[in-house]
Amino acid sequence: MTKVLSLLFLIICSSAIAQSDENTNNSENGKKGDIIIYGDEQVSALLKKHVSINKKKCPHLVKGYRVQIYSSAGNGSREKANHDQVRFLSNYPDINAYSIWEQPNWKVRVGDCRTRFEAEKLKKEIQVNFPNCFVVVDYIDTVYLEDCK
Repeated sequence: MTKVLSLLFLIICSSAIAQSDENTNNSENGKKGDIIIYGDEQVSALLKKHVSINKKKCPHLVKGYRVQIYSSAGNGSREKANHDQVRFLSNYPDINAYSIWEQPNWKVRVGDCRTRFEAEKLKKEIQVNFPNCFVVVDYIDTVYLEDCK
């Protein structure tokens, strides 16, 4: 029983000392609740640089959906992708089409849809001319969001 009481006494004393140390440190360094993080300045500089590069590179891209109408690898796949892109644009001139190289495939994706429902609607519309099309998650250009409405 005395061991339990002495252990309880030590816990209470240590928490009281820790609280008094926190109050002393807070009053010396600034307002109560301030957190000071000590770290390498190069890490924070690299993080700031990463954020600024991403803002410059694609400030208007958001996660959305497109319909993929073509994907192939090998000889002549680039020409076939360009052919399908031109064929799509001749049938649907109001909808953007993108030719994409993702090693080792050439892909053609169309539309800039914010929701999957809009992409499914677009897919149903173009499935007559491109029967093997399907919806994919992609980064879309917010400048052209009116394509799928």
